[in-house]
Amino acid sequence: MKNDQNKLMYQCKIFSVYAEKVPLPDGRSVKQSWIDHKPTVAVVAVNNENKVLLIKQYRAAVKNHLLEIPAGTMDREGDHLLSVPRESWLKKPVLKQEL
Repeated sequence: MKNDQNKLMYQCKIFSVYAEKVPLPDGRSVKQSWIDHKPTVAVVAVNNENKVLLIKQYRAAVKNHLLEIPAGTMDREGDHLLSVPRESWLKKPVLKQEL
């Protein structure tokens, strides 16, 4: 949702952060920010025993591993909605213990 009045604040491979002054009905204006993220897919996979598939993923922000549902960005032209998380399952260790 980029227009001429949006200011690009930060950009990386996966997302961009924009800011803009937005006028309010009372005449004041406020700065609002938003993220423009690449298309992403996440899947909650449940097996026939009602167990959810989780992936153990290291996250630098918490300096630890987290348990997550499989997800990924649609980086390539023609990526199918279900192929992205499937590739995530194949690349990352799947949690094998019972929760």
